[in-house]
Amino acid sequence: PADVAAAAAAAAASPIAPLPLPRARHHAVLVPVLRLAGTLVNALADSPETRAQGVAFVAAHHRVIDRILADRASSAHLADLAELEAAVTLCARLVTRRVPAGAAT
Repeated sequence: PADVAAAAAAAAASPIAPLPLPRARHHAVLVPVLRLAGTLVNALADSPETRAQGVAFVAAHHRVIDRILADRASSAHLADLAELEAAVTLCARLVTRRVPAGAAT
């Protein structure tokens, strides 16, 4: 029994272990929404309105994004890495400005 419990604990700590159902549902919505927002901001980079809407989205969801960026887990789950990638990409797209090719810098 002790070996079974130890094996179960080790499997649950695995970076590829199934997420608990509430966390899996949250992740299933969060990552695609962050990626969509980042894609829209990138595709419409020349639109001040789109950039403002992207900033408003981040501001409205700052607690979730802050949790993702500040996660200090000693061993990351693949879901954590996907969330981090999506949040960093969105934020990076909002703080950078695309310079047209051939433009003087």
